[in-house]
Amino acid sequence: MSHNSGMPPSSDGLRKPKSTGKKTKSKRPSGDQPGHDGVTKNRSDDVDYTEDHYPTVCAGCGGSLTPDTTATVRQVHDVPKWQPLEVTDHIAWTCHCETCGVSTTGDFPADVTAPVQYGQRMSELVVYLGVEQMIPLRRISHVIAAMTGTRLSQGTVYNMIQSFAQRFQAVHTHIAELVKHEPVTHFDETGMRVDGSLNWMHTTGTETHCYDWLGTSRGDVMEDATGVAVHDHWPSYLSRQPDVQHAFCLAHLVHECKGLAESGETWAKEMTSLLYEIIRLDQLGSPLSATVIETIETHFDELVQEGLRYHNQLDPLPQKSRGRTRRRPGHNLALRFFHYRDDTLRCLHNPLVPATNNLAERDIRPLKIKQKISGSFRTKAGAQDFAVLRSVLETARKRQLNALDVLGTNPSELMVQFASEAPPPDT
Repeated sequence: MSHNSGMPPSSDGLRKPKSTGKKTKSKRPSGDQPGHDGVTKNRSDDVDYTEDHYPTVCAGCGGSLTPDTTATVRQVHDVPKWQPLEVTDHIAWTCHCETCGVSTTGDFPADVTAPVQYGQRMSELVVYLGVEQMIPLRRISHVIAAMTGTRLSQGTVYNMIQSFAQRFQAVHTHIAELVKHEPVTHFDETGMRVDGSLNWMHTTGTETHCYDWLGTSRGDVMEDATGVAVHDHWPSYLSRQPDVQHAFCLAHLVHECKGLAESGETWAKEMTSLLYEIIRLDQLGSPLSATVIETIETHFDELVQEGLRYHNQLDPLPQKSRGRTRRRPGHNLALRFFHYRDDTLRCLHNPLVPATNNLAERDIRPLKIKQKISGSFRTKAGAQDFAVLRSVLETARKRQLNALDVLGTNPSELMVQFASEAPPPDT
């Protein structure tokens, strides 16, 4: 089940068991709580249209009326009426020199390269719908047709997305360089069907940047990262990132401990409570005293030793003639806690390191949504293009930039913006 393993919640089916998590039902009513600052839409001074509504007859006697100076105003904010595309003729004139007789023709804009083509704003809208909103190619064509009366072919939609991916390739590489030198970086990966075979989409993120890329295996992790790498203890991170400090996601460890606790291992049940407490303290955001840290570490060490004693007294599993020593899942987890104690509890000592890898989980979730909507990518190039544009737009979102504005920004200017300090979240 998803609550005690790495399986997604969708794998539970329709009959899901009753939750046994630590969350308890709140006694507060649903909706806004007392003291919450509400948001009310204000009137705008920039009015495009005005409609006057006069009464036709007197509501009292039915007689005629004369205009008065008293009025009540209500304002409606709406999207403009759908209309056909704007069509612009670019005319390059040829002029003759009266002095030497040479004919000179004017230059077309750099982005006007064909006798008839779609403009920049159309391409930006297509990319936004396909990458940010993850709408399939055929449905993008339907949306554009409903809005403008113009139906794009799926090939045209694909070419627009591919063109923008090529345009922002340098920005994608720039984001990778920025991310790998951050003091704390989050990593995650997910399987993705591409051209009929299994590939892996990887994500590396911080609070202000997101870098996605396509790998042929789950082990194709970023090898030249620095600082602290937060992840779910996938072995490739440990073997291919030797120059970084590691921090394990406690939420993943909670799932493993809950599975063992349900099978009767009491030490794992107590470890679940301890990990939940560490996560709760991390969410409070206050520095921990040395006494609190020492108490947590002592309890952690005691539970690990209890788990090792429990499994050492059990009969060993039958062994194969070759390969690693076979152990029970609980025994392996206790040994992992023992050998990677500092990596498991790193969030206690480094205030920059969170207790969970939720940031990377949030960054990877849109990729799974894309897979659920479209099923798979038909080509590897299409998957790579999606990773490039997704990285750019997700980084823009984290930095509170408008996605459509970003798609219309020069890549060189965008790299400067992405390298600058991001605004605070509440601005």
